Amino acid sequence: MANQCSGHVFVIVQATNGNILTWRCSDCNSGPFVAIWRCKICSHCRCNSCHTAKG
Repeated sequence: MANQCSGHVFVIVQATNGNILTWRCSDCNSGPFVAIWRCKICSHCRCNSCHTAKG
């Protein structure tokens, strides 16, 4: 799978009012989300439900 890193370091990123950028979950492909957990190392995105389920 693309964008795999040895240990994900997730931080919450969110779009601002002037920014139409949205994210899709890399695990379940749901979305688009205005806020998502994204790995600082490889930019793997994970929605809150996937993040909660997988820890």
